[in-house]
Amino acid sequence: MRSAGVRSLSIAVLLMFALPAFGGGLTGKGFTAAFQNSGIHNPSIGQESINSYAVGLVSEWSFTDRLSFQPELTYDVRGFRRESFPGDKTDYQYHFIMGTALAKLTESEGIVRPSVFTGLEIGWMVEATIDGETYRGLLSQTDRQHYGLVLGMGLDGPLGHGRWMVDARYCVGLNDLESEDAEWSVQPSDRLRTLMVSFKILYGTDPYG
Repeated sequence: MRSAGVRSLSIAVLLMFALPAFGGGLTGKGFTAAFQNSGIHNPSIGQESINSYAVGLVSEWSFTDRLSFQPELTYDVRGFRRESFPGDKTDYQYHFIMGTALAKLTESEGIVRPSVFTGLEIGWMVEATIDGETYRGLLSQTDRQHYGLVLGMGLDGPLGHGRWMVDARYCVGLNDLESEDAEWSVQPSDRLRTLMVSFKILYGTDPYG
């Protein structure tokens, strides 16, 4: 099961980064860092969202002045806070290797250019922690493959022969966090939802020149 998950994630990530080779041109590559707030919506029990982060690599391939493809590969930490007992709150965090593929539409005029985008994210869970401590029992009770839908908007601006980019996005999981094989419930069977603000620096062709 685990090897099948690793293979499927590897193939998906390779496809996401290889597809632009069949059309379009590389206009930038660089780094991305994000601040995010994630949680699970389940009003039946006490739940809170928690703050976390994502860091990794990003590139952009342009097909027209406005349309581009933006693949990302990140180390992504998400989770939630649960009140197990009155006054006793526990943080559950899940660490993913995440591949994200975005289709992006950018305003072609101006120095600072707004954009909107949508896409998919595919992740493989590599670690699960409870209050910062690795807990293998939690990892075994979760679906280690994550699939999600991404929607967002951002701004691009010039930076030397590259660009700075900042965006806000909403990511909603398309599969339940808890494994179908779970023998006991460590969290409600529901989907991770994440609000993210990311900052990127891309080097390469100057699109404003």
